Amino acid sequence: MKIAALIATRGRPQQVIGIVESMRMLATGEHELEFLVACDDDDGTTYGHLCKHASATNVRLDVGPRPTSPSMCWNRLAKLTDADVLLTLPDDGIIATPNWDHCINWAWRNHDFPHKDLRIGAMRDSANPGQPTLFVMGRRWVELVGHVFDDRYPYWFSDTAIAETYSFITGHGIPMLPIDFASKGGKWNPRLRKMKLWWTHYMYTRQERVQKALDIRAQLGLPMPSNLSDIVGGWMKRDEDGLPASEEIVRQIEHPSPLDVRYLDAEREAIEYVRSHGGPTFESSTHDGDRF
Repeated sequence: MKIAALIATRGRPQQVIGIVESMRMLATGEHELEFLVACDDDDGTTYGHLCKHASATNVRLDVGPRPTSPSMCWNRLAKLTDADVLLTLPDDGIIATPNWDHCINWAWRNHDFPHKDLRIGAMRDSANPGQPTLFVMGRRWVELVGHVFDDRYPYWFSDTAIAETYSFITGHGIPMLPIDFASKGGKWNPRLRKMKLWWTHYMYTRQERVQKALDIRAQLGLPMPSNLSDIVGGWMKRDEDGLPASEEIVRQIEHPSPLDVRYLDAEREAIEYVRSHGGPTFESSTHDGDRF
């Protein structure tokens, strides 16, 4: 089995080195490992540090313009490897489970997946207990869905979209693997703003995920889950609870990031998507005072 760790980073070269070295140290040595790191071309310090490390430790760097969505980093890294299994990793923690690669191999061979092409699992993220946020994806899963993550979001939502899609296909949640990703957590993304728009956009894109699940079931010859309506209802209830909770988080951010062209482009596309699908009208951001 060939396993590729896909790491997106900005401004944390030492943490990335820590992730790579801890994964090497805690692996069994029974599987081929590949490490791919995406960093931004305006992040010279990170690039310089990682270049020195990469040349000595066979880490592959992919440098590009700072993306609108971090998800774009994982999507582009996935195209650079032929690995059987892809791990999506941030730069703010480490995998802390000995023989983590054996855990993946065991799950791939023994877990009762509805179909061999639906091999995907979630690591145990200490910053988000019980939530599938960091994934172990089979190559075929990525091919069926068409990407690693939905990259329209400047923050959040992309991981939840994966969990939704899997539940719409199978009728249950993504398996949680006994692999711990340890991070301090507790820090909110300073880019967070206009949560009503982004939650609305996420709700309006749900039909895409329902359709994708239908297409995948048809391709794999799987039946429609008998509890599909309940599952959709559960995600809709999450929308209701998530919006006010996220707006409270935004209010607690003391130093929000300034607006930039990347965010504004994503926002304009989200506003147009909602409008074109018969949703409410939102005003575009024009200044930093508009935080919601």
